[in-house]
Amino acid sequence: MRLIVTGATGFIGRHLVESAQQNFEIICLTRSNEKNGENQSVSFVQTDYELNSLENIFREGDVLVHLAGQRLTRSEEKPKLSGFIDSNIKMTENLLLAACEAKIRQVVLTSTIGIYSEMDRTPYLEDAVTHPNTIYGLSKLMGEQLVTYYCQKNNVKSTIFRLSQCFGVGEKDSPVLMRFVKLARNKEKLTAQDNEFYLDEVYVKDVVEAIILSITKEVAGTFNVGGGKAYSILEMAETVNEVFDNTDNIEIISNIKIRNVDNFLSTQKIENQLNWTPKFNLKEALVDMRNTYNANKELK
Repeated sequence: MRLIVTGATGFIGRHLVESAQQNFEIICLTRSNEKNGENQSVSFVQTDYELNSLENIFREGDVLVHLAGQRLTRSEEKPKLSGFIDSNIKMTENLLLAACEAKIRQVVLTSTIGIYSEMDRTPYLEDAVTHPNTIYGLSKLMGEQLVTYYCQKNNVKSTIFRLSQCFGVGEKDSPVLMRFVKLARNKEKLTAQDNEFYLDEVYVKDVVEAIILSITKEVAGTFNVGGGKAYSILEMAETVNEVFDNTDNIEIISNIKIRNVDNFLSTQKIENQLNWTPKFNLKEALVDMRNTYNANKELK
């Protein structure tokens, strides 16, 4: 089976390609002429993601795994939807048009916990209210709707994964956990709030397993993919410091004015339908990361 993967050089994409190339042929779509990692099972094809550029590519594929897209960065104080149109909406539609025209078997899309309403009760279920709190979340919800529309219209299986905050080696944009990891590796002090609210973190290797399972089992539907347990900010800081030998190096700040909103997912549906559960709890994932860093000193 041949996979067409967007975002293959990004955080989740690199981990997916590394794992999936053992059992699949992979065509990695990229805007650049990057060929790093190309081998007998993995090829890179340059594209501008315009429809005429995609049509020939999709004649060679069986499954589209769409990981690419514009992410929300902390530097963007007042982002506009226009900043996400090309990458999260127009690109997605062009990919779907090309995929459906080529009669591809399945489309897999990664979405986000950010499509849910913070007013709903946690853990979020897949049938909960979708009312994004950010422009990024809105753009991802629109991407979901495009996938559902085009795949239903053209009788193509669609699988949508709503991810909690995904972490692992290579992730740079995590506002909490990966920032803690960077500080702890450098033996610097971590600053944590003592507010009692909880966040859901899922390890990238567990996300990759969910994607591969959905392809091998040809399962369609919308699924939450979370870490199986929510952690407080202080719990995260303490666990990171324990794993990376940064003992007793936490400053606890009280009475910080932040949004005290629990944010975590129910994974009951994916457990039942895909027989997927996360293999790594927070500490196990961090130990796995530490071992990877120790084996590859150039990793940051």
